[in-house]
Amino acid sequence: MHNTKTDRRVKYTKLALRQSLMELLEKKNINKITVKEICERADINRGTFYSHYKDAYDLMNQIEDELRTEVEQTIAKHQTQAMFTLDFIHEIIESIYVNRDLCKVLLGENGDIAFIKKIIYIAHDRFIEQCKEIYDEKSDEYYEYYYEFVVNGCIGIIRRWVNNGFSESPDFISNLILYLAANAING
Repeated sequence: MHNTKTDRRVKYTKLALRQSLMELLEKKNINKITVKEICERADINRGTFYSHYKDAYDLMNQIEDELRTEVEQTIAKHQTQAMFTLDFIHEIIESIYVNRDLCKVLLGENGDIAFIKKIIYIAHDRFIEQCKEIYDEKSDEYYEYYYEFVVNGCIGIIRRWVNNGFSESPDFISNLILYLAANAING
């Protein structure tokens, strides 16, 4: 019984610290945020913070790692499918929607471009392999350009969606990305 209560407290503490950091990141860059500010906003003492994280960057890295792991698991789950299926895209978009507080920050003014690039390149090799299976007459460089085009287009759509306050449904965004990506492939 004691472990369950402790686990709940740890989860609550980490959630409160995460929310606090996300709120602060909406206003300023991570290099301007102090542990003191995070703790005051979360109403948690600094000793508790330091029992979980080294600093604000460590907190941010752990949050980013959770999202990256979620994306990697989605990709692995769909390993045998083509990458641009509605199921695959919808699951990625749902992950973004569920983690909208984090994605709003990462894709916003104070976002972490390095993290976005890590996410983009998780599926790079698989995407290129699938393109080669479909269009084996193209050069490797052609596929790299195509990958950049599709991925940056998807990021642009997602950024717009995020900046519009997620006004469209995840279904709408998933279908839009699939439609545009398919037209780019077939075009």
